Amino acid sequence: MVALTCYFDESFDEQVHVVAGYVASDDYWDGVFTPAWRKVIDDSPHPIAEFSAGDCFHGQKEFARGKGWTRTEREDLRDELISHIIDPPGLVGIATAFCIPGKADPGDRRSPKYRRQVLTAGYGISLGTCFLNLLPIVTRHSEITKIRTVVDKRCKFSEAVAKNWEFALRTIPPDLASKITTPATDDSKKCLPLQAADLLAFETFREVWGRCANRPVSAPLERLLAGAAHGAYCISYPSLEAYVNWLHDRSKSSAYSKVLYRSGFPALRASGTWNVR
Repeated sequence: MVALTCYFDESFDEQVHVVAGYVASDDYWDGVFTPAWRKVIDDSPHPIAEFSAGDCFHGQKEFARGKGWTRTEREDLRDELISHIIDPPGLVGIATAFCIPGKADPGDRRSPKYRRQVLTAGYGISLGTCFLNLLPIVTRHSEITKIRTVVDKRCKFSEAVAKNWEFALRTIPPDLASKITTPATDDSKKCLPLQAADLLAFETFREVWGRCANRPVSAPLERLLAGAAHGAYCISYPSLEAYVNWLHDRSKSSAYSKVLYRSGFPALRASGTWNVR
């Protein structure tokens, strides 16, 4: 009998919402990952309470130049942390991007309401789709009897997860859903696996927008995918209007789901892989 734990975090703006996380055995989290990640944080060039991928990338808050950080130091710290995700490869990364193009129309009083509905549905669909990436693992390993889930309690993400949890479980096969526990919450300052989940969510978010803008794949994401098992989908509606139409008639969904990246698939941006252009 084996229990796994999956730590989830998010990265988002008005048009793209990403839910992502890493799953591993508790023995791996406690005995291998956490001590290694903690040592990197403790030995960082300048004191930080936690690693935030967005703050590190943008050089803000704890990673601001005024705190003594240079760009090279920020990138070196991020790269060293990534090394403890991919070497030794003991984690499986899962992610889903839920996309609605365009922004709310300030002249349409219904538009903000629809955007809130998008956000609510997006979390439930994204969580369920993330878990679908675990189905092959659970199917191959019958000894896996439980998958615990943990989210950061210091952000509204935990509230959104709780609100959409039952819906998320209804989107996956019952045998898989029966193994997944109701999510617990923890503080990402103390719970280091949540910082790894934040890193994957941020890099997945960057990848979605990178494809939209024809920007190169980020070096951190390439390293992650080359060194450990990952799977991610992108679920997209062509417009907010199409989403609203689906709300009124669920049999006429205009959404499409594509593999965003997956271990063993062609390289990112290769012919035949998802690209919004």
